[in-house]
Amino acid sequence: VLHLVALSGFNIAIIIYYLGWFFGLFARRQIALWLSVIFIVLFVLMTGGEASIIRAAIMGAILVLAKTSGRLFNARNALAAAVLVMVAHNPKILVFDLGFQLSFLAVMGIAYFRPILEKFVKWNFWLKDPFLTTVSAEAAVLPLLFFKLGRVSLAGVITNPILESVIPITMGLGFLTGALGFISYYLSLPVAWLTNILLTYELAIISFFG
Repeated sequence: VLHLVALSGFNIAIIIYYLGWFFGLFARRQIALWLSVIFIVLFVLMTGGEASIIRAAIMGAILVLAKTSGRLFNARNALAAAVLVMVAHNPKILVFDLGFQLSFLAVMGIAYFRPILEKFVKWNFWLKDPFLTTVSAEAAVLPLLFFKLGRVSLAGVITNPILESVIPITMGLGFLTGALGFISYYLSLPVAWLTNILLTYELAIISFFG
């Protein structure tokens, strides 16, 4: 759950989606994508540049480059490129940065384990996509978590799929609340009220399973 609500690749992907949609309202597709990259860079600088978000930002930029040049995006190659850039800049993160290690392993799990799981999970249900993503990521980070922390929690297999579907909506409403707040406090209140309902639901799920 922390990975979903903290700054991570999941959040960067949501932000790129919202920015691409917003800029696409008044700019050509390629311009909208490049504006999204600029805002992602500013976002990374604003948030302090944690390893997980830098990795996600590099992969997001490669995704935008692929779209603007008409090339196919390969998550594994993008991850390798992101790791190469980050390790070349600071080799110590391979050993001393747990956030980088977990972020790298989680994406590796999604890239390699998820296709295997999809072959076995044939039935369709509304939480199938987030369930497969969660199980794949957790399977990859489980050994490192146990080694570093001495214990692991499997509750995320249940909570993450439930929360993953509502967090993008919560983030969108949160951004909208902030934007409307610059215009009028009273104009932002209805959206803030809706955001608070979703946050209350998410915190209730976390509290119950915690």
